[in-house]
Amino acid sequence: MVNSVFLYYCTKAGLDLAIVNTEKLERFASIPEHERRLAENLLFQHAAKEVPAENSHGELLRNAPADWRSRARNRRRR
Repeated sequence: MVNSVFLYYCTKAGLDLAIVNTEKLERFASIPEHERRLAENLLFQHAAKEVPAENSHGELLRNAPADWRSRARNRRRR
């Protein structure tokens, strides 16, 4: 699903050629809005404000520090 969102924005930014296996690629229009927002937050480094209650990592996503991407990999989790 993240790949679909990524490719959608790449084509909006001017990508006109890519080799992609579309067999397992979900259509952008068929991705639920809350999942699309989560993917956009991940891709564009926005903090996740809305996380579905059924998400098992919801607390971790909601409380992620703003600088988590710049931390050393072994120090990203608390």
